[in-house]
Amino acid sequence: MTESAVPPRPPGFWKARTRSAFVLGVAVLVGVGFLLYRSAIDLARPVPWADEGSFLFPALAFRDAFTLFAPEINPERHVLWMPPGFMILQGLIFEFVPFSLSASRTLSALFLSGAFFGIAMILRRFVAGPVAVLLFPTFLFSPIFEMVGNVARMEALVLLLSTVGFVLVARGRAAGVAVLLLGPLVHPNALFPAAFGIPYFLLVHRGRAPWTRGALALVAFAILAWAAYAVYVLTHLEAFRIDMWNQMKFKQFVSMEDGGPLVRARVAVVSGPIIALVLLFRYGRRCAQEITPLLVLAACWTTQTLVASGWLYEVYALWSVLLVSVASLETLAKSRLAEKLSPVLLWSTLVVAAALLVAIDGKAVTTPFAVRSLDRATVKRAGFGPRYFEPEDGEVVRRHLASLAAARPIKVQFVPDGEALLFTDLRSPRLGFVQQTFYTGGFNVAVVHDSAWCPTYVRDLEFINVVALHHFAPAKRTILRTRDGSESWTVYEWPELSESRPPPLL
Repeated sequence: MTESAVPPRPPGFWKARTRSAFVLGVAVLVGVGFLLYRSAIDLARPVPWADEGSFLFPALAFRDAFTLFAPEINPERHVLWMPPGFMILQGLIFEFVPFSLSASRTLSALFLSGAFFGIAMILRRFVAGPVAVLLFPTFLFSPIFEMVGNVARMEALVLLLSTVGFVLVARGRAAGVAVLLLGPLVHPNALFPAAFGIPYFLLVHRGRAPWTRGALALVAFAILAWAAYAVYVLTHLEAFRIDMWNQMKFKQFVSMEDGGPLVRARVAVVSGPIIALVLLFRYGRRCAQEITPLLVLAACWTTQTLVASGWLYEVYALWSVLLVSVASLETLAKSRLAEKLSPVLLWSTLVVAAALLVAIDGKAVTTPFAVRSLDRATVKRAGFGPRYFEPEDGEVVRRHLASLAAARPIKVQFVPDGEALLFTDLRSPRLGFVQQTFYTGGFNVAVVHDSAWCPTYVRDLEFINVVALHHFAPAKRTILRTRDGSESWTVYEWPELSESRPPPLL
């Protein structure tokens, strides 16, 4: 797409300062509303998840000892199935903020709200910005975004970094290159915005964007971060080889399980943005300077959706839907048709178009493809009760585990797996936790939380795994606590540790 002159602002449009204040104000209000909504959901949807332990135990190790070695997930070696950027950032944050699983989930909500605010920073310059920003609640409060903003995983941070990078790139700021370079150190999916955004910056702003000292310092920091990661990998090369091989084979299996790229290309929330991108690149020349960064970012996430599949990855497809939706509104506002309409009629047209997009996008965010990561991970319930975890629950479990550890050293496995993160303060030489991540750690105590919020599939699968790891039945079963007719905690004890074993190399 080539840049061209933008037609003058028709009389009656909002002044730039008013438009900017409205767009940013709406983005802030929507973000605050999402943070309040997240706090109400808290640990219920999803229940403490295995992935959270896989990432937060290394984060706690980094906080406590500046190492990524977490014996909870593998007592024999470092685990290198993901780049360490997310774990290091979390560890640094929890140097200054008390750790809790709820606090880590709040960080994800902040990252996700920040990504939407980043899009608002672009929209505030749009003629159609005041109506485009009204699409935000449709996405942020949708099932997959709710999940991404309420689980301690990388997706929210990846969206934030990629969006910030493109906001800077759109303004010709070389610092955007550094931000995009840092993204893949958080998650490999961030390679896509880096692969699209950096060439875009070099092509469009070559020779015009000043490389300030601040930008050069950020790029130098990104290069040093990559060098540090390379040293870390070389130091644990065999572990990296094993973990990445298992990771790649698993991702390949997940991708082919849903039919592969060709099948995903025919899904409406994927094919829709592809068609929209073609049309917008063809007919959006009159506002090329404004919408092209959004289109490039949408193209990057659409490509990612076609290439890779994984838990919560559907959020990237829906992010593309949001981007092409707001770009479509700006294209309409700058079209030749818009020049022929009075300000009142044009604004009425934009409002109608936005309402139509809300209806279409509202369907998109609830399609089977968009919610498939949630099918086995959440339970749909009216309201927010009963609460998944109360302080009194924690006190009962803590007292019992402390009494067991006083009698003999214990290793504890929780069901659900991630619930160990609610008791990290108990860790000691006599009381350790086991987190199943590419390694089955030995344990002699299991704490099983049966909950109205835990999907039966998840509970049964994890419990069967716990029982199967021991060659004989538990020596003792103790029901610690029940409440609200659905929440209960049961402790199983074995006289000896179960066997520790890594998974076979796939």
